[in-house]
Amino acid sequence: MKTDKTTITLNSVLQRKSEEYLLSSELGDEIVMMNLHSGNYISINRMGTIIWNLIGDPTCVEQLVESLVRKFDVSRQKCITETLECLNAMHEQKMIELKTTDGSCK
Repeated sequence: MKTDKTTITLNSVLQRKSEEYLLSSELGDEIVMMNLHSGNYISINRMGTIIWNLIGDPTCVEQLVESLVRKFDVSRQKCITETLECLNAMHEQKMIELKTTDGSCK
């Protein structure tokens, strides 16, 4: 089985996968999902849920970070680190798809 080792960066444009791929339900501040292709269950915490809700449309990671920094009392560097960790974990679980990684965030 081939695995995708693409790393998400600030220049990446990404979007969450469609409901045809993931079945999800909010439980309090968290979201629980099932990957309909693999049958795996996935749970994301409050911050992951906020990020998930912000990436329904193609989103530049740089713009996502800027939005989170404005919304929460967090340093830009900490936000970058934690957002990239969250997005890379989502990508490993095939919850999101990369639209581009070539720096075309406009």
